Amino acid sequence: MVTPQDQTSTNVSSRKPLISVFGSAGPKPGSSDYGQAQALGTSLGESGFDVLTGGYAGVMEAVSRGANEAGARVLGATCEAIINFRPGICANDWVTEEVKTETLLKRLGLVTSMCDAVIVLPGGVGTLVELALVWNSIMIGELPQVPIIAIGEPWSEVLAAMNNPAFLAPEYFAMVVWAPDTEAAMKHLRALVPCTIMDVS
Repeated sequence: MVTPQDQTSTNVSSRKPLISVFGSAGPKPGSSDYGQAQALGTSLGESGFDVLTGGYAGVMEAVSRGANEAGARVLGATCEAIINFRPGICANDWVTEEVKTETLLKRLGLVTSMCDAVIVLPGGVGTLVELALVWNSIMIGELPQVPIIAIGEPWSEVLAAMNNPAFLAPEYFAMVVWAPDTEAAMKHLRALVPCTIMDVS
């Protein structure tokens, strides 16, 4: 039972769902991968979602651009270690809020823990690390369970290789949903994530 005292000490606020998008820094404007990512960002923004990315170029820029132009709030998680590795790099122009971190591990923790769902586009080692980290963190209960949606044929092959009950229990394998394209991914997302998130503090 909730007492009057409990009611006065509990604050409930609403917000848009925040979706983390992982993907390669490589795709350039005009490429099919960049266009796919921008279209995903547009769909996310038009569907009422806010976006969190790694904040830099490639897929991160394309998703940020699409979401920003559709009116979404766009968070970009940048990292001092990456700036030291690639001098001159900075958050892309479509990030509305830059969240600065000191280390790569802190950046990884931020993009995997702040979100209400994860979408994974094709990428390299960094993208694979992000997927593995959020997946494993949910498996062991360190993070609350949120939808994880992997888009594209490369992830179909990765997931097929992982689909071995001797190494990964079926209930854990099922935590990642594969989608062939952005349209299918958005259908999954709309079905799995409410339009409004209620936060209680």
